[in-house]
Amino acid sequence: MIGSIGAVSGMPNFNRFLKKHEIDYIEQTAGEYKRTISPFGEITEAGKAKNQEKLDQIHALFKNHVAEHRPQVDINSVSTGDFWPASVAHKMALVDELRTSDDLLLELGKETDIYQLTSEEPQDFRTRLMKKFFASASKLANEWSLL
Repeated sequence: MIGSIGAVSGMPNFNRFLKKHEIDYIEQTAGEYKRTISPFGEITEAGKAKNQEKLDQIHALFKNHVAEHRPQVDINSVSTGDFWPASVAHKMALVDELRTSDDLLLELGKETDIYQLTSEEPQDFRTRLMKKFFASASKLANEWSLL
């Protein structure tokens, strides 16, 4: 899926829950607009308006970026937050070509080295010890089966 040239902001607000259960929430900020809406503070019309102003600015910047780099696209028709299947987005000039990531990697692999990086979750000593034990036992069992 390609698209979603838009901007969104959302969060749950627990202010009424906190009031109902007589839980005080204190949030201190410096700067009038540091926190226009908060998950725990009371939502005001002024705060919502300021948040909407910032979303509109972000959306305008996003639209300008796309329009600059894809001048052939009718920016007003594609910047509604909608999205399209890749084949439709290709016809709309939102993408240059369609191919799989495997195809891209195979092509890039002709010109450069490609490395796969992996990481493992840190394991406690007992888990590491058991892994080494079972690997050694498996290797030993394989060697004995060859005798």
